Parts: sequence; structure tokens; C-alpha cells
Amino acid sequence: TCEVLVSGAGPTGLLLACLLKQLGVDVVVVDPHLGPGEASKAAVTMPRSLEMLELAGAVVPLQREGRRVIGARVGLDGRWCVEALNWEVRDLSRFTPLAIGQDRVEHALDARYRELGGRIYRGARFTGVKEAGRDGTHVDVERFIYIRPPKQTPDVPASLRQVAATTFHAKFVVGCDGKQSAVRKALGINFAGKEYPQGFYLADV
Repeated sequence: TCEVLVSGAGPTGLLLACLLKQLGVDVVVVDPHLGPGEASKAAVTMPRSLEMLELAGAVVPLQREGRRVIGARVGLDGRWCVEALNWEVRDLSRFTPLAIGQDRVEHALDARYRELGGRIYRGARFTGVKEAGRDGTHVDVERFIYIRPPKQTPDVPASLRQVAATTFHAKFVVGCDGKQSAVRKALGINFAGKEYPQGFYLADV
């Protein structure tokens, strides 16, 4: 039983969970990954995001680890074709864009959430939700571990194998589980965004 169940322990889900815990809300987070991300995925965190991370109490370790971005250049066909300088926005925020991987943001938020006493169930995913009138919702969760190839799924302790599925009672359920959101699908909500026509590669070297 909880007040809010959050599906997804990426930056969005963990940020929301931290903010709610600070307000005294009983939160549960479920996510199929066994831990925070291990690859950068996104390389720069913008000032408004840093402001929100500060509200959640997670910005200090990121400032120590990241690097301030004051400009950038884009190369194409062996030459610099775009140069963007003066990324500081002191008239709008006291923060400057920070070069730091999404995985480090997830680690900082995960640590902060646990520090606040938050409950997080990893190796588990949302499978369905049913309204329970004024009492809230019944949220179905099953044991499921997602491992990004080529890694292999580790042995699961016997204590975890004993419980294949369970149901939480929650006043609210929040889908922070990405573009292919199972929560959004269960509620019949379409994805209103669109994909970029360009292809991008991001490598950790």
C-alpha cells in the first residue's frame, strides 16, 4: 500500500519520487532495471533541470562531478561547421549547462531517494491498473529483469523468485516509463510526440 506508485526509475521518476518524499508522501517506485544506468545516454543537463535537481536535494554531487558548458562546436565531414558560444544564462538562472551523463544523474537521484527512506523495487515492472473507486487504484506488478545486451541476467535470489507478481493499492499511479510506457498503454493514452528524422550516435569513450 502507498499513496503514489511511480513506474520507472529514470531521472523523471526518481526526481518526482524525491520531491514527493520531501513532502511526506508515501511513494513506491518500480523499475525492471537492477540499478541506475551505466551509460551516459544524454550528455548535458540544462539549467532548469539543475534547478529541479536542487529542489530534490540531488544537485551538489552532480556539480562536483560534472563540467560547466560555456560553448560547443559541431563537426561535419572533417571540419567545424557550427559554433555555439556563451551558454551562460545568468539573467535566467544561476546554473550553467552541465556536461554530465544521464547515468550519473540517475545515481544521484537514486542515492537521494534512498536517503529520504523511499521504497524502490527493482527487477519489477508495471503490468496493469484498475480503478478502485474513491479508494484509488489497484496496480499489478510482476517480477521482470531487464538487462541491456550483451550482458546476461544474473541469478535471482530465491527470496525474490518466490514472489512472481503482486498488487499494490495506491491512490495514484504515475507513468515515468518512457516512450513505450506501459502505464500510458494501459490507460489508452496515445504518445503525442514525434520522432526526429535525423539519426544520432552517442558513445562513451
